[in-house]
Amino acid sequence: MKLEHVALGIEVSSDRLHTAIAAAARDADRVTVALVEYLNGTDTAATVAEIAGSAVGLLGVVIDPRSPAATLIEPLHTLGVALTTPTTHEVAVAHGRFVDELRAGRLRIAEHPNLDAAAQHALARPLAGGEALDRRKPAVDQSPLVAAELALWKVLAAPTTDAFFIY
Repeated sequence: MKLEHVALGIEVSSDRLHTAIAAAARDADRVTVALVEYLNGTDTAATVAEIAGSAVGLLGVVIDPRSPAATLIEPLHTLGVALTTPTTHEVAVAHGRFVDELRAGRLRIAEHPNLDAAAQHALARPLAGGEALDRRKPAVDQSPLVAAELALWKVLAAPTTDAFFIY
């Protein structure tokens, strides 16, 4: 898969059996999210770094520092990967923006069995005055969907090339 002008979201499953790497990219007036990798285990920093390094025009790599993926932060820094670590408030915003974009028809989700299953079983939990995905209660691993929300959040925060200024 060719990755251009994407943001990556990284999440580790709550049982620590998998690492999800999702990508988000703008396409005109929509954003597409896709599960790039669903890796076994958590010793995955080298693979994350390789994927991030192969992306052309990478907008950022996002890890929630209060999630199971927090254990990847130090190894990724060691490998030279610059990370965005959102606050609790920003994680709640990421979830809200994902839901809003989906309902507005501006979000396309590329099919992937693990991402599809996570979406079908998703539950929300209160967080920072908003909501976020519940990582523990659903019967299905939510890491693919959490990673997708983080990637989307970063893409939506990135400046667009079609911006203009009025003087």
